[in-house]
Amino acid sequence: MYKILNFMIKVRQNLRKVATIALCLAGSATMFAQNTATEDEGVVINGVKWATRNLDVGGTFVENPEDYGALFQWGRKADGHESRTSAITNVVSTTDTPNHDNFIIAGSVSGSDWRSPHNNALWNVGTETAPVKAANDPSPSGWRVPTDTEMRKLLDKSKVDIMSDKGGYVFTDKATGASLFLPAAGNRFCSSGNLSNRGEYWSSSSYGSSESYYVYFAVTGPLMNSQGSRADGRSVRPVAESGNVGINTISGDTENAIVIGYFDILGRKLPEEPKQGFYIIRYSNGTSEKVVK
Repeated sequence: MYKILNFMIKVRQNLRKVATIALCLAGSATMFAQNTATEDEGVVINGVKWATRNLDVGGTFVENPEDYGALFQWGRKADGHESRTSAITNVVSTTDTPNHDNFIIAGSVSGSDWRSPHNNALWNVGTETAPVKAANDPSPSGWRVPTDTEMRKLLDKSKVDIMSDKGGYVFTDKATGASLFLPAAGNRFCSSGNLSNRGEYWSSSSYGSSESYYVYFAVTGPLMNSQGSRADGRSVRPVAESGNVGINTISGDTENAIVIGYFDILGRKLPEEPKQGFYIIRYSNGTSEKVVK
C-alpha cells in the first residue's frame, strides 16, 4: 500500500512539472509573438524605407504582411477606435484626443472631419519635405505615417514595378529587386461606419482643412493618389522615422531664416532650445533641421 501511495505522489509531482514547463513555453511564445508584432526591419523601395506590415489595433504591427490590420481615422492616436468592430458615435471631438474609443461618424457640420475645429498637424508637425512625427502618430517607435511625397515615390513606375497580386499590390524596386506588399485591407466609411473591400492607405499630409491625401485601389483596379475625408477609416503602412525624405538633413537654406520652434522626437514643442540630446528646429521658411548635441 505504501509503495502504491508513493508512486501516486511521484506521478502527481511529475504532472505538475509538465504543467509548469507548458506554461513557460506558452509564455515564451506569447512574448515572441508580441515582439514580432512590434518590430519590423523594413524594406527600401525607391529610396524610402517601408515597414513590411500594416498597423494593427493598439499601434503594433500585424503578424504577417498579408494581414489586414486596423483602420485609423486620420490624425487619431491608436486609442481603440481603429478596431473594425469599434462602436460608433456622431459626436465630433473638440480635442486632438477624444476620451473614448468610438469611431466618430462625421457629417456636413464638421466638414467630414472627426475633429472640430480642424488640425492639419496631427500626424506631422514638420513639413512635407522635412516631416516630424507628431504625438498622435500611431506608429511604433522608429516609424511614422508616410507623407504624400513618400507615397508618390512608391507609385513612381519609372523606378518601381507595380503588379496586382493576392488581393493587393506588390511594389518592386527596379534597381535592387526588393519588394513590398500592400493588401487590399478595406476601409471604413465615415458616413455609416460600414466597411468596404478596397485598399486605402493614409499619408500624413493634409489637403485643405478637412481632407488628407491617401492611396487607394480596388482588388483588380488601378492605383490612385487622392484626397478624402479625415473621418474615414483607412490602413496605415509606416515608413522609417529617419533615413527617408525627412529630418536627416537640413531642408533648404536656414542661414537667414528665423527659428519658430524647437521640437522633440515625438513632435512635441519644447519651451526652449535643449542644452543636449536630439531635437528638431523649425524655421520661418518652412524648413527643419535635425540637431544632436
